[in-house]
Amino acid sequence: MSVFRRILLPLDLTDKHDKALEIAASLAQLSGGEVTLLHVIELIPDLPREEQPDFYDALEKQARQHLQELARRLQEKQVPWHIVILYGQRADEVITYASENAMDLIVLSSHKVDLEKPLTGWATMSYKIGILAQCPVLLVK
Repeated sequence: MSVFRRILLPLDLTDKHDKALEIAASLAQLSGGEVTLLHVIELIPDLPREEQPDFYDALEKQARQHLQELARRLQEKQVPWHIVILYGQRADEVITYASENAMDLIVLSSHKVDLEKPLTGWATMSYKIGILAQCPVLLVK
């Protein structure tokens, strides 16, 4: 049986990740594992990071503060944690990070698909990661 000791939790800056955080924490507690909180800052086309460092630094500061608040909840449960902030395309960066860092599991919050336009659900980040990741992916609704 596989044990999930290295758990990746990709997050945006919304508050819709409570369930995913709780599940990742519980799995880490059961396995004696750790949780990596990952946020990807998407680069704006025609606005390279080098040309607007103050803008991107502000985004990174905001992301770090949000992730540190979530990390406190892991710390209260005595779950080891790491914070990682990357720049690029979200799905690509999550998949690459998981592969390069030998993650055992990716826990993702699932976004609801609009029933009026079900085909748009095929382009969600969680769908892309679920299909392309080399490790198991747990979608939390």
